[in-house]
Amino acid sequence: NVDHSKLCPFCDQPLPEQLSPEFHDLLRNAIKRAVNRPRPSNRFGLKASLPIYIGVCERHRFEEKLLPQAIKAGWPTTIDFNAVPRRLLDQRKLLKDILQNPSTSSFFRDSLEHVQAVGLRVAESAMGQYATFERIQPGYYGERGSIVIHQTLFTMFSPEVMLAAQPNFAPLSQHTFTHAVLVPEAALLLIQQDQRTPREAALKTMRASSRFGALMFPDDDD
Repeated sequence: NVDHSKLCPFCDQPLPEQLSPEFHDLLRNAIKRAVNRPRPSNRFGLKASLPIYIGVCERHRFEEKLLPQAIKAGWPTTIDFNAVPRRLLDQRKLLKDILQNPSTSSFFRDSLEHVQAVGLRVAESAMGQYATFERIQPGYYGERGSIVIHQTLFTMFSPEVMLAAQPNFAPLSQHTFTHAVLVPEAALLLIQQDQRTPREAALKTMRASSRFGALMFPDDDD
C-alpha cells in the first residue's frame, strides 16, 4: 500500500524522505495557490497551472536524482561565498596574466573561434552569447558564484585597467571578455583549489556540474 501523504501532490511521485529547506518552501508556496483534486493515484492530489508548480517538479527531480549524484561525485552542497573574494584575490597574479596575455586561456581561444564562425556582431549579441552559455558556466558555484566572481573581478580590475588592456583581448568587448573568459577562468581556479586537481580535470568537473550549480546555488534575488 502506498502512503499518499508521502507523495508529491502535483506529480504523485514519492517525495524524498528529507526535504531541503528550498524544496519545502517551493512546495509550501505552490500548495497555497493550488486547489484540491483528489484522484485514485493520490487522494491528497492538488491541481494548479504549470507556472505555479513547475519549480516544485524541477526541484523534486533535482533532489531525487541530481543531488545524490553530486554528493557521490564530491561536489559541495555548501559553499562559503564570503570567502570567494579573498580566494580570488590570492589568485590575482594568474588572472592578471590572462588579462595581459589572453591567448593562454582556452576560454579566450574558444571565444575567438566563435567570433570567426559567426562574426563579431552576432557573437556579442544575446543570441550569440546564449550559444556559448553552457561552456562558460562556473560549474557547481552556480549563479550565486557567478555574481560574486563578477563583483570580485570588477574590484580587482577597474574599468580603467580593463580599458588599457582592451587591445590585448580585441576584438572582444570588455563585457564579453569578463563574462566569457575571466569569470570561467576564476571559477576554474576555485574548483582546482576545492578538488585539488589539475586544470583539465577541474574543467571536466566544471562542465559536468553546471546544471547542479544552477539549481543548488541560484541567484538569491531570483
